[in-house]
Amino acid sequence: MNQVDVELTDEEKKKVLQLKDLLEKCLALDPSRRMTPEEALKHPFIDYNITKFAVDPRSIKHAF
Repeated sequence: MNQVDVELTDEEKKKVLQLKDLLEKCLALDPSRRMTPEEALKHPFIDYNITKFAVDPRSIKHAF
């Protein structure tokens, strides 16, 4: 597989590192070291994406 050099912004690098941290903690083989779902929802990567992409339910128009 060929390696591709990609320039990331500082914010993108931060998000990649946060995602790596989240995945390592969620996929830990040792259950005592594994992140709980509650902890995962509070992880900076999840919290950032929930906040950034949050949709106000009142703005959704129902098709029915």
